[in-house]
Amino acid sequence: MFPSLSASSLAILSLPAVRLALAQSISISLGNSPPDGASDYLDPSYAGFGIEPSNLFSFTGKEETNQFSVKLLQNLADYSGAPPHIRLGGNTQDYMVFESSNEKYAWISNEDSTAQGAIAADSMIIGPNYFKALDRFPKDTPVTFGLNMAYMDDDYQDKIAALAQAAVDGMNNVKLYSFEVGNEPDLWLQNSFRSAPWDGQTYTSQWLDRCEVVYERVLKAAGLPSSFFESPATASTIGTTFEIAQLVDDGIMEGRNGDNFLATWNQHDYFYCMLYLDESALCAVLTSSSHRSYPNTPHPRRSHGSRCY
Repeated sequence: MFPSLSASSLAILSLPAVRLALAQSISISLGNSPPDGASDYLDPSYAGFGIEPSNLFSFTGKEETNQFSVKLLQNLADYSGAPPHIRLGGNTQDYMVFESSNEKYAWISNEDSTAQGAIAADSMIIGPNYFKALDRFPKDTPVTFGLNMAYMDDDYQDKIAALAQAAVDGMNNVKLYSFEVGNEPDLWLQNSFRSAPWDGQTYTSQWLDRCEVVYERVLKAAGLPSSFFESPATASTIGTTFEIAQLVDDGIMEGRNGDNFLATWNQHDYFYCMLYLDESALCAVLTSSSHRSYPNTPHPRRSHGSRCY
């Protein structure tokens, strides 16, 4: 039984004194093995971050490395035993196309845009240095990379294959974990990426089309499996034709020509919180040299719908 402090004694202590008193009064010891009913070990990369593709250079730096972000991620890797999982995806993945002629550490506006959409599905151009910047993150950082599914001009197969190839070729320090094809397709009528009729069944067919192209043109030659894709990354989890059970009925798990493309499910559950870090807490994260390792086991897909301010 833990010794306790009375409410009256706490009331007359300053905050530092309370902290000291509690630290002196409470002692907890943990067993060497987990109790019955405990879950399996979580993969140390399970707690990850979502980065909007248009904002990547804010985290990596442009010509000069952003040491703040890189050090933060390295400290987390040192503490947990592995780097956190990065999901490089969001709305702007469906605006991006790849052109090797863009040699800037920046995306550039496409002056020759022809695609549909309230914000055109080819309005942003990235180049090789996009991946050089991404490769600054800690070694073997698992990355789920978002591919543009919204683009649907006649050359869409060439566009998505070029972006996928650039990702495979460009990630040498970090580790390409999976491709996410398209972001929140249940909203595509609203943002004019698609016109009616647009539903989960049509989405499934188009998603499989693009996965097949990427596998046949890119993944197979790289020795990567066909089951390398995530779906459906929807904004809503109920009340649409994009629910998981409906997409299964539509054949999304059946693949094409004997090749299964679906590796994991990704759904966005939005919740909001207020997060404040004082200087001492932030410095503790940035300068921590503690190390802890855990068995490396496969992890379930995380939701990337949180918003913290």
